[in-house]
Amino acid sequence: LAFHPDGTLIAVGGLDGLISFFRTSNGEKLYSLHGHEVEVTAIAFDPFGRFLISGARDGSIKKWHLGSSGPQVTVRHTHVIGPLAFSPDDKHLWAIGGGLNDFQCMNVNGLMKVPLSVSIDNPTGVAVSPDGACLAVVDRPEGSAYCTLFNDKFEVLHRWRMPSKYWGTPLFSPDGRRLAVSQITG
Repeated sequence: LAFHPDGTLIAVGGLDGLISFFRTSNGEKLYSLHGHEVEVTAIAFDPFGRFLISGARDGSIKKWHLGSSGPQVTVRHTHVIGPLAFSPDDKHLWAIGGGLNDFQCMNVNGLMKVPLSVSIDNPTGVAVSPDGACLAVVDRPEGSAYCTLFNDKFEVLHRWRMPSKYWGTPLFSPDGRRLAVSQITG
C-alpha cells in the first residue's frame, strides 16, 4: 500500500500479483498493473512520482514507469521482499528481504545492488529521513528487537532496544525531527 507523492493516487498490491491504482478523492479504481506471478508484498513510489517499485513473495523486484503497461526493470532477490524505502534524492532504494542479514541498497536506475559496509541481523523495517541524512532500521538479533539510527556513512548514531521481541516499522516525521516505530506487542 503506497500513496503517490502528490496524494491523488494510492497503489495496492494484491495476493493475485496485481497492483491496482485508486483515486484517493473517491476510491475509484483506475487501472491495474500485471507482472508479478505471486503476492505483491511491498510497494513504494519514487519521491517524484515518476515510477513505482514493487516486491513480491517470490523475491522479484520490479520497476514500473507510470503510464506504461509493463515493468521496465525486473531483478531477482533471494527472499520475500519486505519494506522498501527511497532516498529523497531518488538515487537509492533500500529493500528488506525475508532472510537473515537480508538488507540491501540498490541504485534506482537499474536496481543494481550497492555494496554495504554494515550487516543488519534479521531486518524487519527501514525508513529514510526526509533530508536523506539518516536511515532507521529495525532488526531482531537473537530474539530481541532494536531500532538503529545510522548517518549517511553508516555510522551508528543511536540504538534503542524495543519493548518487545517482535518486528517493527520505523517512520520519520515529515520534518525529519522525530522517529516513530510501530511494533507488535502481543
